[in-house]
Amino acid sequence: MKKRILGLLLVTLFTTGCQKEDSKTTTNTTITSSSEEVNIELKVNRPILSLEKNELIISGIANEGAEIIVKQEDKKVASEKVKNEKFEISMELLESEEKEVELIVTDGETKKEIKVFSKKHLEKLKADADKKAKEEEEKQAAEKATAEKKAQEDAARKAEEERQAEEKRAQEAAAAAEAARASYDTGTTFENLARNPETYLDQKVKFNGLIIQVIKGSGYSQFRFAVDDNYDQIILIEISEDQLTNNRLLENDHITVRGTSFGEITYTSTMGGEITIPGVVVDSFERY
Repeated sequence: MKKRILGLLLVTLFTTGCQKEDSKTTTNTTITSSSEEVNIELKVNRPILSLEKNELIISGIANEGAEIIVKQEDKKVASEKVKNEKFEISMELLESEEKEVELIVTDGETKKEIKVFSKKHLEKLKADADKKAKEEEEKQAAEKATAEKKAQEDAARKAEEERQAEEKRAQEAAAAAEAARASYDTGTTFENLARNPETYLDQKVKFNGLIIQVIKGSGYSQFRFAVDDNYDQIILIEISEDQLTNNRLLENDHITVRGTSFGEITYTSTMGGEITIPGVVVDSFERY
């Protein structure tokens, strides 16, 4: 019985000891793992080139403190220390007759090959772009000049067409007016109206003569009119007020009248007798 108890005690002690040793080992392993450094692989960004500033910028990421070296044909052309796991190297554009220049970027362990345009090629690209821009500018200027010229020609043509149309309208209006005036030249005489008033009723007539009396009315005025200044050829003419506005007629005015015969007019003279004479409604008149 005592032997069995002793055996159990030994087993318990051995197990406890193993557990303590395992715990110790685990702790040591954790400490070792946390002290390992993180390795950053060299990465190079796309180079930035500025012909205006004559500058080439190479940037990227690498291990802290590493020296980044840029080589051209195995010759060192620039370098910089990595800070905060980043680097940015600024240098002048590379001179070469070739379109591109090959560079090696290394942190001592890893090498990266990059190609950048040479300064000469960038100048060529700029010259081509400037030439194209100038050609486009000249093209647009030529197109604008052509458009402006066309617009001016169109405007001039339109103005000429409008002038000709206006001239034509004026000529047509003048011709129509002349035709209208000529339509009164019927050759009808005072004797025609006096002898055959009904025959010449509503016929167009034209007379020259002298106003010998003004009889003013409200909507129109009447005038005793001596045809050809002959007091033996008196007719009564009637003129609307709208024709007389700013164009008043007085006794002894010489005028030419164009109008329409409306038969005979009978009125009482100052002596008390009745007088019958031809009447004309005037469509237009003019002094002479």
